[in-house]
Amino acid sequence: MDVFEGQEFEVPLADLPGAGYRWTLKEAPDGIALIDSEWAAPPSELAGAARPRTFRFRAERAGDYDLQFELVRPWEHRESAPPADTRAVPVSVRPR
Repeated sequence: MDVFEGQEFEVPLADLPGAGYRWTLKEAPDGIALIDSEWAAPPSELAGAARPRTFRFRAERAGDYDLQFELVRPWEHRESAPPADTRAVPVSVRPR
């Protein structure tokens, strides 16, 4: 994903709330600020259906970054329950 300094951008991922899973950002790298995350649509009426979540960021400093996400059940300990899935989203921030 290519963005400019100061630009806001979104990363959509699908939570699995029926199974208790939600995407979490491991840590925002220096130069990228997490603004918020919210569900992008109301839940489906289908049992176990995915629900889109949108993470909003602001690019604060030029550089190349990787946003690391994990699909986890927030109440489970990472040592005994590794993430069900992981995603790396590369972001290139260019100067204005």
